[in-house]
Amino acid sequence: MKRIIPKLFLFLLAACSSPFDINMHAPQVVIVYNTIPIKLNDTLTAEIPELNSIQKSEMNIEYEWYRTDAGIETKLQDIEAIHVVSAEDIGTDIKVIAKYKYNNSISESVAVPIVQIYAGTFDEIKTALAASYKTTIIIGENIIIDESITISAGKELIITGYLIVNGDINILNGGKLTVNPNAAIDLNGSINIEANGTLENNGTINNMQIYVETFDELKSALAVSHNIEIIVGGNIAINESIAISSGKKLIITRYLIVNGDINILSGGKLTVNPNAAINLNGAINIEANGTLENNGTINNMQVYVETFDELKSALAVSHNTEIITSGIIVVDEPIAITFGKKLLVTTLMVVDDILTISDGGKLTVSTGAAVDLNGVMDTGEGSILEINGAINGKAGSVITKLPSWFTGTGKFVFSKDSRVNGLIGTGYIMDNFNNNNTIIYSRGSDGARIEITGTINIIDLLILDEYSLIVDGTIVIDPAMDILGVTSPADLYKIIVKPGASISGGTGSLNLTDGEYKWDGTAWITV
Repeated sequence: MKRIIPKLFLFLLAACSSPFDINMHAPQVVIVYNTIPIKLNDTLTAEIPELNSIQKSEMNIEYEWYRTDAGIETKLQDIEAIHVVSAEDIGTDIKVIAKYKYNNSISESVAVPIVQIYAGTFDEIKTALAASYKTTIIIGENIIIDESITISAGKELIITGYLIVNGDINILNGGKLTVNPNAAIDLNGSINIEANGTLENNGTINNMQIYVETFDELKSALAVSHNIEIIVGGNIAINESIAISSGKKLIITRYLIVNGDINILSGGKLTVNPNAAINLNGAINIEANGTLENNGTINNMQVYVETFDELKSALAVSHNTEIITSGIIVVDEPIAITFGKKLLVTTLMVVDDILTISDGGKLTVSTGAAVDLNGVMDTGEGSILEINGAINGKAGSVITKLPSWFTGTGKFVFSKDSRVNGLIGTGYIMDNFNNNNTIIYSRGSDGARIEITGTINIIDLLILDEYSLIVDGTIVIDPAMDILGVTSPADLYKIIVKPGASISGGTGSLNLTDGEYKWDGTAWITV
């Protein structure tokens, strides 16, 4: 908004004594203006305050106006006491010289800087933007712009009201666009920022898109202080980490090399368009409510997650992804590790709902890490498990099937009232539960094995065709069920009963005590 102040007098010479003595010295000249900042077509008036009208008339005063731009002084055409501010004056200094013909004296005013202009029409904006000088253009009115505009070096366009732009806004190197608080631009084009162009958005830019083709342009766009959609339309190499903050959407349409991390903060979004690609030599870190939408290719893709919301965002990515947990995560709603997804658990993950591992999906539990299962783990035949830590089946948990693709040096630990369909029939019952009363399923150099500690009642048919059975407790088989084996390879899938342990019951009336046994086709015999 324009501010009106009392007349302002700028003085070069010291104040003179009064009354004025024309034979002693030349009176001083000042420039008078009444608006700050000075607006296009405002008037600058040269005055000599110490002279009255009669003295001025007697001295026959003439005026010369000068403009100074970048140290170059130009004499203007004005010869009267009034100078009307033109577009060429913005960003320059204006001064006046008064010549007193009465005694051949000359008095020069202090130069007035013309640095800002209020524009109330699009024509005024165009005039100011097209001028070859530095200026700050303030738009305080509601203006409609039906074409693209360019903010070149030394120009700053400040929006204080409402602007409709039916075209692009191009911010060149050294140019700046500022949107003040409570101001707004309704943009029906895009904003293109060159390297070292600046966009400072403290208000609102609706439908805001910025096209960038270099890393410097991308950094400028990511630094904008408001919601923005950034479209990368060039092949860019990034040698540092970047952050996509709340309200920012980064859209990759070409090829991006990132030698650092991509941090997607809460409310930020990264989209890789079809046929676009990122070659990633760092990691992608997704905060809760951050979003990654990959419809193209991300090579060497790793995503670090610390919360369940971050995990959900990473699993929703539409491409191959390695997801690495770096915090304790509680799964309290169904999730799925689908084809091409790899979930690496490095700390503790607590599953209170359903964890599905689909065909082509992979779950890895690192050494020293664990998955505490209170809900269901549903595994497809083609799913992959690499367990170097532990999966602990707590009371009431269910694993629908242990997949064939199970590797690693870790183990499954099944506690009282947990169930693994197909591991021991359709389930088992453990009585007299204590901390040492468990079933452990693991793999070693001698193949897969089930280790049972405590008292276990087997209630379904058990066929040892993929693992050996190691018993350090008491197993009682339901009278209508049995434990069967395979003849080949009999040396691999066997029963080992430790000292003091036993297996009894079933249709075969087993009575196995301390020793190793193999299947001969009809019965278990000592190895």
